[in-house]
Amino acid sequence: LAGLWDVVLFLRTSAEETVRRGLARDLPLYGDADLVERLYSQRYEPAFLRYLRACDPEQRADILVDNEVPGAARIVAGREG
Repeated sequence: LAGLWDVVLFLRTSAEETVRRGLARDLPLYGDADLVERLYSQRYEPAFLRYLRACDPEQRADILVDNEVPGAARIVAGREG
């Protein structure tokens, strides 16, 4: 599918911030912080790391956004074209 996109945008966020946001979002659904943290450490993070290794999305992105601080995303790299 990579060749079908007009623009590729990648939002960069640390693993720690991802878990923090995941806890805030998923805790009401699952009701157990330990379960949510396990989901991130044993399922989501390993899958995401595999994606990073296989696809190198930051390198492929037309626009790279630092999304570490909620409400303060900023473009850190971009290509014209």
